Amino acid sequence: RENGFEVRVPRNINEGEGDFLVVGDVILAGMGFRSATESHRELGEIFGRFASEHEYTLGEGTAEALSSIFANAERDESFGNARFARTLFEQSLNAQALRLAEQDVDRLSHEELQCLKPEDLVAGARALGEEPAPPPRQRGGWFRPRP
Repeated sequence: RENGFEVRVPRNINEGEGDFLVVGDVILAGMGFRSATESHRELGEIFGRFASEHEYTLGEGTAEALSSIFANAERDESFGNARFARTLFEQSLNAQALRLAEQDVDRLSHEELQCLKPEDLVAGARALGEEPAPPPRQRGGWFRPRP
């Protein structure tokens, strides 16, 4: 706090003990580990902060893509939630650059150049060896659950 940082203890994310991450002017620190739907939302907020700090926007559907990626991320003793969010952001930028390079870059608007889309996040996750969880199956259609 004395160096201009705001210290926050995450509500739903518990990092590995002694794991610290600076996100803008906020230091995230945690102990232990737990993953819940609320922690996926909180990680999405952290990812959004990274994007905002670098003047990127998140396109439609990115919240769902992030939740799917975080829900299915492989966790071992070295896994850190916020660290994974930062690395995913960096890999998503790489994926976005590759996607945009396939287009006529001179014709892209500033908004298009600064917008991360769900496919960028999924490609970023795959670059990290992660596979997003499949979308939930729709009920109804040809098959109905048995009573």
